[in-house]
Amino acid sequence: MQAALCACLSLRLLAGEPTHLDIAVPDTIDDDLFGPVKTVTNEYGYDMSDRKYKEVKTYDKQGNLVSIYKWDTRGKQIYMATNGFNAAGCMVRERVEDVRDKTTNDYQVVVNLPTRKIAYVDSITGEVEVQEYNEARYRVNTTIKKTGGKTVPLSAYDRDAANIKQRYARYEDGRLDYTVTYEYNDQGLLQRSVVVYKSEKKKNLNEYEYLKIDEHGNWTQRLLQTYDLLKGKEKIFEQFSTRTLEYYEQEPSDAQPAETP
Repeated sequence: MQAALCACLSLRLLAGEPTHLDIAVPDTIDDDLFGPVKTVTNEYGYDMSDRKYKEVKTYDKQGNLVSIYKWDTRGKQIYMATNGFNAAGCMVRERVEDVRDKTTNDYQVVVNLPTRKIAYVDSITGEVEVQEYNEARYRVNTTIKKTGGKTVPLSAYDRDAANIKQRYARYEDGRLDYTVTYEYNDQGLLQRSVVVYKSEKKKNLNEYEYLKIDEHGNWTQRLLQTYDLLKGKEKIFEQFSTRTLEYYEQEPSDAQPAETP
């Protein structure tokens, strides 16, 4: 995947047309996926229930997220998001429909290379969400400007020297809502996370167990156990997930970076 990314970047540089991938890592990398992932289907349920939720994500060969679809336990579609790209491979539009909340957001995407920022301008609400990335192309923070209001923080990441996320902060109306800290196993998979809620007396521990991993290093079966740390590690629920991954066939051009004339 990294070789394919280098080849793709080389072709874009030769063409002289910057894209969002010059600012941000591909979505497959941001989603902690390995290999030339095409489709990820995730089915999950709680406390050994037969009622399953379902989510399907699709990616293009450059690792761009193309679409997300979600269904509830009755098989009713509850969420959909689709991304649009121009001829240079730059994301120019994102449309999100949340059926449960009965909301629709239609974003025009603006890339600003000098500031390492990507702006999502909602043509329906007028809100502007701006994501900022570091020099290694990993997201470090997001701000949002409400219609007629001021710009306030929405989220922020703390990363280590290898750009692995160590802490995530989420804000609501500019005020800290909750934080998440992360720990990983020797394979680089998320092992546990702790969620601390600012406005509530609530502190949860999530522990992850990977039951099956495919040949690319992606998990296909995972058990998540969540505990209430303020009640002496009292178990809240278990979530069992099964993922099915489809991969693109690697072509010769994917194996070697493109040569620069």
